[in-house]
Amino acid sequence: MTVLANVFAARLAEFRAATRTILLVDDAGTIVSSTGDVEQELGCSPHDLSGQLLAQIIPEPAFARLRRAPAAVEVLTSAGDARQADVSVQELVGGGQTTHAVLLTLKQPTS
Repeated sequence: MTVLANVFAARLAEFRAATRTILLVDDAGTIVSSTGDVEQELGCSPHDLSGQLLAQIIPEPAFARLRRAPAAVEVLTSAGDARQADVSVQELVGGGQTTHAVLLTLKQPTS
């Protein structure tokens, strides 16, 4: 295999091992909606997360940094376990409100 083929194979394996979860967060940092896979990945249902602060999952200093540029951070599950995730934030403006779409690409735990 060429070097490029090796890099591609490694990236493809990472992509297949990753899980994506989307959280919608208002300007106050409150989770207003989330995708259904959040229960499997973070251990809490979308209903349980609704109305909770994002800071319970992503510490506030990390979230402030993520609003400027995507980064790898630790996120917390409902059991208090830390998981590595690539996180990006996209601001959504409409209807006089600002919402943030938080895309979490959780990496599988290594054993």
